Amino acid sequence: MSTAIAGLRVIGVSAPSVVTESRQQSTPQRWTVTVKQDPSFTPQDILSGLVSDLALRLSNSDPRNSRANCPTNPSDAVQQAFESQDQMRVWLTVRAGMSPQDAQRRTDPQLWAPVARVLSGSLSSQKNWFHSALARVGCMPT
Repeated sequence: MSTAIAGLRVIGVSAPSVVTESRQQSTPQRWTVTVKQDPSFTPQDILSGLVSDLALRLSNSDPRNSRANCPTNPSDAVQQAFESQDQMRVWLTVRAGMSPQDAQRRTDPQLWAPVARVLSGSLSSQKNWFHSALARVGCMPT
């Protein structure tokens, strides 16, 4: 988990002092993640579980989100939000330490293509894309 946290810190996602598997509600000071240990789980499975929970937490807590740049058509907004959340999850998985080859193997090719383009960019452009994707995720109609 420390490798994942270090990889995420590089892109500006700082973990709180406590990251644990628990049924307790997550808070900004404590992330709780769902990592169901199973003898058949690989380190990549565990990393995927960690990042899935993190992506959901980030999607629900971005204070910078403004709906000003969201599509006005609710169905377009939903599609954009879901696509962005899926892309962000895959990108975070790689940034947290999964090899791009493993991530590609686990990802639908249509989802992987835009993520691969982002990963080929500079760290600065990836950070900008991440914040933009996070804003698009926030376009989900309430």
